[in-house]
Amino acid sequence: MLNFMTARLFVSRTCITRNRVGFLHLNASHIFNSCYSVVKSFESAHLKHKQEGNESFTVSYLVNSCGLSCKAAIQASGKITLREPDKPNLVLILFRSNGLSETQISIKNWLNLLLANPEMIILPKMRFFLSIGFSSSEIPELTSSSPAVLSRSLEKFLIPFYEATKSVSNYDGIVLTAIKHSSSKFHTCHVQDLVANLKVLREHGVPESSVSMMLTKFTGAASMKHAKFVEYAEFAVELESNL
Repeated sequence: MLNFMTARLFVSRTCITRNRVGFLHLNASHIFNSCYSVVKSFESAHLKHKQEGNESFTVSYLVNSCGLSCKAAIQASGKITLREPDKPNLVLILFRSNGLSETQISIKNWLNLLLANPEMIILPKMRFFLSIGFSSSEIPELTSSSPAVLSRSLEKFLIPFYEATKSVSNYDGIVLTAIKHSSSKFHTCHVQDLVANLKVLREHGVPESSVSMMLTKFTGAASMKHAKFVEYAEFAVELESNL
């Protein structure tokens, strides 16, 4: 009898336990999905709040520290996000210490540089321009009118561009003029194509004055894809020979 009762009790508890587990199993997916939805909603709200906070700080900083209008700052905040003032403050200090006026600083074309390391990215390029002959009074104008000069790599672009220009003319005035006038095209200029294209011009005996004019006024043409440039050069030579 005792054995029979024990066996029945075991069976009854086992059935109850299995029923409870089955209930949990059947409802586990619903419970998990509900919890997951709550967590995702919280994360989404937190992310939205964080983004709005960053946008608000970015707009405020651009207006108060950089002198942009509220409208310009709102537009710029769609392209740049500032999370804290330390790094952009260092950039502004560097700009002001190198002669950039408040009007030049308020130009929004260079705002991506606020995220740059001033000691590693910006200052070496300013020193480079001083070393090749630009005066300290010309640096603010050069950098504010053509922010791309501070965005391109010093080793991979600016120095090779300078050397390519220098190879055309030994007169420093022409070299500096070429850099100054073509700096607005630096964001699209390909220095490897430029070097190869200048070599083609020299091989065809194009006068230095014409090459310098091409560098200063037609930088886009001078730095176009080399294969296309060769095609145009050969067409020009053929056309001239038929005159």
